[in-house]
Amino acid sequence: MIINHVVVDYALQIAHRSKKMADELLVSAAQSGDSQAFVELSRRHSGRLLLNIYRITNNWQDAEDVVQEALMRTFVHINTFESRPSFFTWLTRIAINTALMLLRVVDVRDIAEAAAISLTEEGHQGKTYDLVSSEMLTGPDAAATWSKVLGKEITYGGHGDFDGFEAQLRKTGRPSWLAYDLRVMFQGYVERGCSNTEYQTARFAALLGHQPRMYSSFAEELAKEWAAA
Repeated sequence: MIINHVVVDYALQIAHRSKKMADELLVSAAQSGDSQAFVELSRRHSGRLLLNIYRITNNWQDAEDVVQEALMRTFVHINTFESRPSFFTWLTRIAINTALMLLRVVDVRDIAEAAAISLTEEGHQGKTYDLVSSEMLTGPDAAATWSKVLGKEITYGGHGDFDGFEAQLRKTGRPSWLAYDLRVMFQGYVERGCSNTEYQTARFAALLGHQPRMYSSFAEELAKEWAAA
């Protein structure tokens, strides 16, 4: 049998365009209140999204949690979606930002050390590690840390008006998806903080050869640099 590669390529292009158009129709229906349309969008994209997020978290449970939360946020804000980028790209950006929230409290030096150790030393092939800190960090915690380090009261201003924050970003010309992503990151950080289990911390410490660095230590180091400047 002779395969005409030109015909195959054209058929693949048509299939891709059809899928994209189907996504656009489903999004339009979801924006009109059709919850089943969003269920179909979730079914269509959740598998590929889970694989992408796993590359960030290196933990299937965390990846599944991130995907579920990203889908929930996408559903709540489906009316803010615009035709560009594609729906999957928009969903992926929300999921990636959600996943990065899990890592944001970790000192970048610990991340670098963990990467170097796992890539250059024996015994780590096929293993995954949770990148964590030994402390939970929220907005009030950060304010208390800086109050102690600087020797003066630093007041946490509260969660603020997240709707207003997102609206202000839109007014400054930010794309709708970016304004929403930044709002999600900020709101999640100040409301829930970042936490982990004792087992995760102990296992990460064993990999590093020392306890994971804490935000309070970072603040102390930075304050010393300011004082010496």
